[in-house]
Amino acid sequence: AVPLLALAVQGWLISRGLRVWHRRVAAAGILMAMGCVTAAVPMIPAMLGSSRGTGFATWGLRLAFFDTVTLAWFAGLVAVGLANVRRPALHQRCLLATASLALPPGLSRLMARPPVGMDFGWAVHASFWVTDALLLWLWWRDRRAGVEEAAPYLATAVLLLALELVLAPVGDSATWRAIAAVLAP
Repeated sequence: AVPLLALAVQGWLISRGLRVWHRRVAAAGILMAMGCVTAAVPMIPAMLGSSRGTGFATWGLRLAFFDTVTLAWFAGLVAVGLANVRRPALHQRCLLATASLALPPGLSRLMARPPVGMDFGWAVHASFWVTDALLLWLWWRDRRAGVEEAAPYLATAVLLLALELVLAPVGDSATWRAIAAVLAP
């Protein structure tokens, strides 16, 4: 939650011309992003290990696959965003797209609990649909406004759509199970 708050503050600071504070919060944000990646890497084998012999087994494998792919995408978006600080539109959109990667896990857990109470599998799919709709709306809005650097929104939506389509086939595959056995012995 703190990295998302820092991201929101960033936009507010720069819109008010507070560039020095924007840079200070950015330095803290970079540290938080590195912390998120560092904390997420050991969580993937932990998810894989805890999924054995439980009702979570199928979804544990699938969600660990999701986390592996989105972790790499997150790192890529941050790298591209930071490499383009002199191109504010691209910089902003790359970093904002990183926040969208937190939506499917959060929304699926929210939708699977009361009062919504959706089946977890359907909640996962619904969370992808909501996130993709948001990203496509952001992309469409930017394109209508003539913003040329809206690609991070579209690319992230395409990635999430592809992940939704391959989540079960790849997450349940013998190859991913073999990788999981190596990652979480």
